[in-house]
Amino acid sequence: MADYIAFLGRCSTRHKAKLTAFVKALNSELAIDGVDFMRSEVSVDYGRPNWVYKASSNSRLAAGPQRARPSDDASVDFTGFRHRHISAPPALMALRQWQNLANSGCLSLYIMGRLDNHRDVSGFEPTRRVFQFHKAHEDVFAGLQSAARTVLLHTGGWKRTEEEAMGWVRILTESHIPFDEMPLSGLGSLEQLAGKQLLVLPDIARIPKMQAALIDAFARAGGTVLATGGTAQGKGSAPLQCLGVANVRETRRGLRSSMLEIPGAERATFPRCVQAPYVDFGDELLCIDPSGGAKTYLRLIPEHPFGPPECCCFTKKEEIPGLVVSPCGFGRGVYLPWKGGALYQREGLANPFLFLQDVLFGFCGVQDLAPGLTPMVELVLCQKEEQLVVQLVNGTGCFANSWFAPVPVRDIHLSLPGVSGAVRTLNGGRLTVQEKSGALEVVLDVLDEYEAIVIQ
Repeated sequence: MADYIAFLGRCSTRHKAKLTAFVKALNSELAIDGVDFMRSEVSVDYGRPNWVYKASSNSRLAAGPQRARPSDDASVDFTGFRHRHISAPPALMALRQWQNLANSGCLSLYIMGRLDNHRDVSGFEPTRRVFQFHKAHEDVFAGLQSAARTVLLHTGGWKRTEEEAMGWVRILTESHIPFDEMPLSGLGSLEQLAGKQLLVLPDIARIPKMQAALIDAFARAGGTVLATGGTAQGKGSAPLQCLGVANVRETRRGLRSSMLEIPGAERATFPRCVQAPYVDFGDELLCIDPSGGAKTYLRLIPEHPFGPPECCCFTKKEEIPGLVVSPCGFGRGVYLPWKGGALYQREGLANPFLFLQDVLFGFCGVQDLAPGLTPMVELVLCQKEEQLVVQLVNGTGCFANSWFAPVPVRDIHLSLPGVSGAVRTLNGGRLTVQEKSGALEVVLDVLDEYEAIVIQ
């Protein structure tokens, strides 16, 4: 099957090349999907989960850090082909377009039929509102590039079936860490990572030699590589020297009662876990031997009986780490031998989320741009020439599996280090601004659906 799929891939590549050559010979200005732009869809349908960050993730993946390739992430008006005359929830239609605007600057609507005789128009007004906002401020959005310093590398599939990658989209978004997304196969030179500080590798089992060499070079040049799960441990994978893993003794699966303990001497290193000394890591753990120079954190409390507490408690601890930090040239590797992203995506628990935030802010050098801001607000950072644009998307309208108008979020504090200049908003918000300790401190009075803060 693997050989057959590879054969299909080669056929598809040759077919696309022939098609592109033919169309461009007719008119070089004709745009081709997958070459000049990238089309994707964000939709709802019966029996299929609707992921709140799908539009943002699609746009990031298509456009890339430089936004060199336009993203046509089509917001599907209807609720599946079986109900193609019934619109998706109006609040969801608006949220998708705000996410598209924030993460690629491109808006797209997909309907069945014509605009002039469409019967269910409930999704039109929310969509029109975002389109008109974009039109009024086209000068700001044209030419924007990402100002994020974090990149999430993954297999690049549009269907987003990899729980670990989806979980890290959640963790980064809900920690207000601006980031780009890039397929591993798209990493071809170190120049693509210029200005980046952190690479996140979410359980990528097989890494080709070229990409492995670039990732190690990124760390040696001063970057941080954060890897999780079985990254670079799959059959045929090139090793990653920066992770500080000398050997994998075993992979324990199907775990139910195991947990990681933060020893007393390490408690101060994880301030968000000061009241929770045990970390839930899920049902799988790689038991590794660190390489020389690597420092390990946490230790394993292995499986123990389940039942009445007077009969069933843990008495055994193993010197198996839950976090490895290894120096690499001017940078470092940070390795979590478990899949915290998948656990958070699946269960949504605060316990692993807070621990992973400590790893990001404490070990990976990421700056907290919005301390105290609810995780339900997405923060996107873009730039061009002498202009920085901070975009905020309000996701509070997502409740269980329903979509409602978002709840206003008030008194949002932002701390932007190394930034100064004239500040204005595009969507009516009022600002209080001061420079403090080398950072621009900004307070936004209220966030409704969306706001863009422009710093010139």
